[in-house]
Amino acid sequence: MDGHVNLPAINLPALVVEDYPEGVEGAMPNPDVMDDAFHRQFTEVNRQLTGVNRQLAVIGVSLRNSDIRQQNGFCATASDPLIPLANLTTGEEIQPFPATAGDLQRWTGPQMRTVLQALGAQLPARITSDALRRMLRAKIGLRHEKVDAA
Repeated sequence: MDGHVNLPAINLPALVVEDYPEGVEGAMPNPDVMDDAFHRQFTEVNRQLTGVNRQLAVIGVSLRNSDIRQQNGFCATASDPLIPLANLTTGEEIQPFPATAGDLQRWTGPQMRTVLQALGAQLPARITSDALRRMLRAKIGLRHEKVDAA
């Protein structure tokens, strides 16, 4: 032998046809399929981020309400003004809101229920006005069941 080795002949076109019957283009991802997959993934990430943003907004409102509850906790008389809390969903000041601790004694069940629901309270279908009033006092931050008359 003269040191040369013969290599077997390779028929490249036959291999391509054998491995990729649709042609070489079939080996490449379809751009339309890739666009659809990317769009689905992007939509899902966007949906998740929207959920996170909503949760962060609720946390921000909750923190602000916590500060307001502390301030409302210093009410000593029925005529001391209350600071309105914010709706957990909208972030807007809850309206109507009792102006003073003494106003709570005159509020009706539906009025108290509206404020409690805006604060995220889960209320049973049947509940007394006294129970609603106690819950609302606690949610507003009032420390004592009764405040001194003005």
